[in-house]
Amino acid sequence: MKEKEEERIEKQRKHENEEYRIRNLLKLEKKKMNENFEKKRQELQREFEEKNRELLNKLQSIENEKQIERKKIFISYATTDLKKFNVPIIASELETYPDIERVYFWDRDCNSTDFNSIIDYMEKAIKKSHTILVISSYAANESGPVAQEIDMAVYQKKNLLPIFINIEEVRDILKPKRGLKYDDTNFSKFITDLYNLING
Repeated sequence: MKEKEEERIEKQRKHENEEYRIRNLLKLEKKKMNENFEKKRQELQREFEEKNRELLNKLQSIENEKQIERKKIFISYATTDLKKFNVPIIASELETYPDIERVYFWDRDCNSTDFNSIIDYMEKAIKKSHTILVISSYAANESGPVAQEIDMAVYQKKNLLPIFINIEEVRDILKPKRGLKYDDTNFSKFITDLYNLING
């Protein structure tokens, strides 16, 4: 009887030990799984944050490009009006604005190797330009190249902006367009007004 009781106690002890061992194994396994899960969660979180940063940077870059769309401007003029209207200074002043990439005018660009002839220059430069500034004068009205430049710009549906001293000297085709009176007595205001018109 005593032996049976001892046997029963021993068996129970073994069961308890086995149960304890299994419970410990389960705890360890659970801990390991939790650690692996946490590690994986952190990795996924880092990947998500990195991708999110990349997308935000791309969106910002696209937004910046939209905000600063760099324009090219073409100035059409008669040679006799080059100094009268300070064409080189108009060009250099406009090029100081960050959203204006380049201002084309023939007396500076005539030596460029980018163009084969004045006609090639007109075609390429006008095609690339956002706005065509037309220096309007009686001399310009008699100029064949100015007439060609206006025709090309009209055909390509470019934004034409006449600059004049006397409104009567503006070609009829340009009179409905928004223009600007040239003022060398307050040149800096003239440039600011011109820039605003280009972007208007």
